[in-house]
Amino acid sequence: MTVDQLYNELESKVHTLRPGEDLAPLREAFAFAEEHHRDQVRDSGEPYITHPLEVAHILADMQMDLVCLETGLLHDVVEDTAVKLEQVQKRFGPEVAICVDGVTKLNKLQLHSREARQAENMRKMLLAMVTDIRVILVKLATGCEKLRARDNLNKGVQAFKSAKYAQAVEHFERAVQLDPEFITARLYLATAHMSQYIPGADSKENQQNAQAAEQEFQKVLEKDPKNSIAIASIASLHYQQAQGNQPLDQKIRKLDDAAEWYKKLADVEPTNKEAFYSLGVITFNKYYAAVLTARNKLGMKSEDPGPLKDKKVKEEMKTQWLEPVNAGIANLEKALQIDPEYDDAMAYLNLLIRYRADLDDTREQYTKDIEVADNWVQKSLETKKIKAERVAHKAASGGIKAE
Repeated sequence: MTVDQLYNELESKVHTLRPGEDLAPLREAFAFAEEHHRDQVRDSGEPYITHPLEVAHILADMQMDLVCLETGLLHDVVEDTAVKLEQVQKRFGPEVAICVDGVTKLNKLQLHSREARQAENMRKMLLAMVTDIRVILVKLATGCEKLRARDNLNKGVQAFKSAKYAQAVEHFERAVQLDPEFITARLYLATAHMSQYIPGADSKENQQNAQAAEQEFQKVLEKDPKNSIAIASIASLHYQQAQGNQPLDQKIRKLDDAAEWYKKLADVEPTNKEAFYSLGVITFNKYYAAVLTARNKLGMKSEDPGPLKDKKVKEEMKTQWLEPVNAGIANLEKALQIDPEYDDAMAYLNLLIRYRADLDDTREQYTKDIEVADNWVQKSLETKKIKAERVAHKAASGGIKAE
């Protein structure tokens, strides 16, 4: 919603509640506040004036008078701009100036009291600074934005759970507008955009969903650089963007981007098995394309035993790929150290070791590596079976309970 739309809604709301009242002072307060907050933006990237407008909306819902609404629009001009209180008094009258001054003083009040300070003393101190109850109401209205933000978050979550992603995005965007510091709402907003992204689809709308998702996750990281949800989500998004029918160099670029983010995730969460597993998977995806290309050049089918027949080709492949492949294997082994029953990691260990064998110097070494790979296949199948039996046993032991 634009600034003008937000103001027009406010004026319409006030006109409905006060049909005979002259709204010129309200328009003048809005114009004054907009002019002096013009170069300021909220953390969400929106014009700062949207905050005073939201406060004025809350006060209008409370059916407050025009002085209170004008104060809501002007409550930050003295504190956050070059405007002096005398200017407010000259332009809008002493009543509005007194209220704006009261809100400014409350904003500067340090409320970090020690436990020994009694609530009664705090109450007296507040009342001593406030000459008009409307000052307190405006201050409370600034906090109501956070309550509205949480309400929109809850509505967005319900829409998200019902797979109504477009509707969820609207609520999450509203929550972020109301409270730009609300990281949970921004994470949900980014995730809702990401949920609408379809890997491999090349439509403009699909690319916009991916772009919007990453932008919102990046905004989370600006506030919380070690937010593992945002880091993992960006990594996953880049990995998804590498899927589908696209030029190999473009695919590799996206995989490299994903790998960088998974490395960041591993740094932030050293016990995150998914980070290490994903690094191993990415290594396999890149190496597999290269080794198949090498085999094709040598006239070797995928089922033909290795190692690569041509010594020169093999040495070139070893120079380029042996170190990254070994690193990929190490990452998968790290994932298994974290979770010894990680059968997916076992499956990819099989694949990396199996295709790394094409770089072996001798047939004997190749045969040994294939045996190691086969053992990982067997271990993966056995682990899957054990886990399935465990689930079945747990379900059976639970039985069917009578109501």
